[in-house]
Amino acid sequence: LWQWHRELFMLLISVICFYKPMLAGDESGPSQTNTLWVKGADPLIPTNSRDTLLHISAEYGQCDANPMAIYAQDSYEESLIFKAVKSRSVEAIEFVLNVDRNMRNSADHKSTNMGNIINAQNLRGSTPMIEAAYLQFWDIVQFLFKNGADPMIPTKWWGDTPLFIAIKHGQIDVIDFICEKFPTAINSVDGLGVTTLFQAVRSKSVAVVECV
Repeated sequence: LWQWHRELFMLLISVICFYKPMLAGDESGPSQTNTLWVKGADPLIPTNSRDTLLHISAEYGQCDANPMAIYAQDSYEESLIFKAVKSRSVEAIEFVLNVDRNMRNSADHKSTNMGNIINAQNLRGSTPMIEAAYLQFWDIVQFLFKNGADPMIPTKWWGDTPLFIAIKHGQIDVIDFICEKFPTAINSVDGLGVTTLFQAVRSKSVAVVECV
């Protein structure tokens, strides 16, 4: 019964977020959602789909009113940028990165030492760039790299990096632009002690071996 009530509560909140212009009436005043927060509603209670109120708030364009929404994490410790990456939408990723940049540069948050969301790690230690590589969204991998993503951050257990994943899938362009900016990446070793050259041999591609 509690689970059903929780789902109903989150559904109502999502409706409030989506129809805010009609419900709020006066855009200059506080939103209905903010009123609930002030009255003690917990924005971090997740639904069965592992979304929280803050995820829903950001998804429905409420980051301007509640910019901290982009930092809300689900049970996999994934913030909104992971959803944006998985949607393969450059526009969505740019939106999250712009909000993050504005938040970190604002006077209210300069002293909080907030980490750059583009290099956030989930429960497995994957970054948004690694998730894009796993999904073989190579255009997103390059976009994140050009916007400051660190390709040297490995996952927690297997030590995967975008370079190892690119080598596995024969993505020579990705290998080239990573190694151009991070020459020492070619000497990386994953969590199993596998070198980039060994990974290249595993790919069975002469072109990849020559590139590495």
